[in-house]
Amino acid sequence: MKLRIECNVSGENMTAWRDQVALVTGGARGIGRATARLLAQRGAAVCVNYAAHADAADGLAGEIVADGGRAISAMADVAEPSAVEAMVARIEKDLGPLTILVNNAGVSWRGTLDTYDPEQVARMRQVNVEGLIHATRAVIGGMRARRRQTPRSSIRIRRGKCYSQTPSVKTNGRAFSLVVCPAATRS
Repeated sequence: MKLRIECNVSGENMTAWRDQVALVTGGARGIGRATARLLAQRGAAVCVNYAAHADAADGLAGEIVADGGRAISAMADVAEPSAVEAMVARIEKDLGPLTILVNNAGVSWRGTLDTYDPEQVARMRQVNVEGLIHATRAVIGGMRARRRQTPRSSIRIRRGKCYSQTPSVKTNGRAFSLVVCPAATRS
């Protein structure tokens, strides 16, 4: 199985990415890491958000900076609205106004009716549902205020067969898509 991440930006060409500032929640590992890396390769400044993997997030931000990009890592549990708001304030202070939000943070728990754990299910809801809402609410005001001044962006993830363990990029000048195999995203 492969995952396809398609990022579309309206505008003249891909140079519009250098004016973008992206927040990738859950950006330290997996799909979030691959997305953050690709956005940085295209020229966007990137905040790599994490809740539990500081070394991986700091390492990725360091790699991006070493390659000539702009990046920071930021610890914030997306289930906590005040933590998300503080992270967004730091991003906008350090990197500039946020123009791209990738809501990637998520947790999972496997259980059966016999092993049901209400605390684990509540945590999944807090991160996977409420976290998405907290992050979006924290950035939407600024994005709305700037919407006529910046290109609009969207990111989609698709699943399919995996033929290569190496991430690949395709572009047509206005949009790009990233194909990432799950095995290639492990850090």
